[in-house]
Amino acid sequence: MKKQILIIIFFLSLYSTAQTAKAEYGSKIFSSTGAFTDNNNKAVGYYNIGRSNEKNKDKTYNYIITIRDVNFKPIAEKSIKFNKSSIFIGSAFNGDYLAICVYDLKEGKYIIKGYDKQSNLSIDKSITYKTKKEINQTLKKINIGGFSESVDFIALKNQGFLLTYPGDYGVVAKGGFNTKASLILPDKNNIITLPVEREYFKKNTVLRLEVLASNKNHVALKKLDGSYSINIFDAKTGKLNFKTKKNELDSIYINNAFFKKSGNLVVVGNYFENDKAKFKNESLGFFYQEINPNGKIEKFHKNDWEKVLSKFTDIKKYNKLKELGYLYLHNVEEYDNGYLAIFETYKLTKSAKKILLSNSYDNKQLTTNDAFIFNFDKNFNVVNVKRVDKQISRWQGASSRFTERYNAERAARFGGFDYLYDQKDTNRNRYYFYFYDYERKKKEKNGFAIKAIIFEDGEFFEDKLTIDSQSSEHKILPAEIGEILVLEYFKSDKKFNIRKERFSLD
Repeated sequence: MKKQILIIIFFLSLYSTAQTAKAEYGSKIFSSTGAFTDNNNKAVGYYNIGRSNEKNKDKTYNYIITIRDVNFKPIAEKSIKFNKSSIFIGSAFNGDYLAICVYDLKEGKYIIKGYDKQSNLSIDKSITYKTKKEINQTLKKINIGGFSESVDFIALKNQGFLLTYPGDYGVVAKGGFNTKASLILPDKNNIITLPVEREYFKKNTVLRLEVLASNKNHVALKKLDGSYSINIFDAKTGKLNFKTKKNELDSIYINNAFFKKSGNLVVVGNYFENDKAKFKNESLGFFYQEINPNGKIEKFHKNDWEKVLSKFTDIKKYNKLKELGYLYLHNVEEYDNGYLAIFETYKLTKSAKKILLSNSYDNKQLTTNDAFIFNFDKNFNVVNVKRVDKQISRWQGASSRFTERYNAERAARFGGFDYLYDQKDTNRNRYYFYFYDYERKKKEKNGFAIKAIIFEDGEFFEDKLTIDSQSSEHKILPAEIGEILVLEYFKSDKKFNIRKERFSLD
């Protein structure tokens, strides 16, 4: 699983392919490190965000944003003051702006700051919400993992940002929560509240929203309120363009979506025997649905696991593979002759680590195994399938309180799977898909590796980089096409190392 670095990174040496530097503030600093990427996910720069331990005279703390070039060299630094009680919600880059969202418990408001590519402050907004006392009262009534699982701050590519957060309790007769969605538009430095409605609600649960897809004209949201309906909003005004009807979504579960160049929304996911079954793992197959800008369903295609996909894998009746578990869909990429869908297998197992800690009730972990990349033609018929063999990994963030599938969704959100990201080489019309893998060693610390699956001219190729590292923590970021950036932290020396590794397949 992806390890997260929790320190601000400052490099004091010359920059080359590999560098070493002192961690100036030590290891107790929260930080977020990410890459500025273009439309093909090629890195064009980097950034890191962290909070200093030093208190200002007015009892505030500084969040430091460091913007870096493609070689990770600092080119600009910004400092923002926040109260000590602030909670870091997240950072996001939408192609034009880098934004940070923090929740101030003392003041009871979300604060959003954003910078353009010239490091100019372009977004400076706040959204009044609730104080710490009011939030604690709210969380007691929400049957999910807490505040961090109720709030999302998401970049909308080349458009704006979206903040979703719990609304008011008791807004419907059944006694649940609504969810508020705020669209932040950098070019206007404006915030628009989206008109989100509900068709179904459970007592003491929160309506969560997920961004399915966005382009310069529209934002598509999936509502996790029982109906799983799709709402399409105007990305400039926040106006609701259309929403799917409940009977159009019976017995299907939406995993992923994207907008085509035509403006149509492509929706993909699993379909089930009946409406109630979609809350379980066992789906009958994989579906493709295309919706035009007016909300009309133009195409609907199904691939039955047993009849179609069993020709390429050892799937039997449901989406369960022998000894591996169920399939989780990470992403779907459109290419000239069809689509590529990235799946990874998962199952809930008992955690020896939690059992040793005497946690007899919540002793579950999510175990992930091999991945599969399905190649579909333009009509979503299966052409071929690539199996990605990799070592088992285990995510301890799973909980016995949640279903197996919801644990998989949480793992995907918080870095529990081995799938990293993908890139496109437009010059060669080649696609790269990157996965974590592990090197199991006897009487030694296990090593790790990165696997690249390359798709070109309808064929799959595989390459692997073994990462020789004795670091305490590490993180993988995008770099040039066919390259990765490795960030390493050495706790004993309080130093960082940065290096780029390139795959040999050319």
